[in-house]
Amino acid sequence: MDDAEAIFKALSDDDEAIRLEAVKKCINENSDWKSSYDSDGISPLMSAAMSGFHECVSVMIKAGADVDVCDWIEETALMYCFREDMIINPQNRLKCVRLLLDAGADIYLADRFGVNPLMAACDLCAVEW
Repeated sequence: MDDAEAIFKALSDDDEAIRLEAVKKCINENSDWKSSYDSDGISPLMSAAMSGFHECVSVMIKAGADVDVCDWIEETALMYCFREDMIINPQNRLKCVRLLLDAGADIYLADRFGVNPLMAACDLCAVEW
């Protein structure tokens, strides 16, 4: 396994404490983790946010992750918090939203379809706009 894959393997661990320690280790040992993407074009921060791993999101932000980095369709980690195809850990995903917003994530940064995180949140919550 190369260094870029290590952080994604760490994020796949089911045990919260082991996952967090493995992510911290990857961050400390791999200076390229911020620019790594999985086979689907998802960054470690996006993966953690989508899964509601708020402790990992917090560690990545503190380690300098770019909160507005985009995937291939220009979605950010904040957008991944509102993906309706992945509604898991809603409370933890809200914690991720707060962490990302506190770190300066842009709620108006639209994907290639013109949808921004604010619109995605409204859509997920069935708010009409």
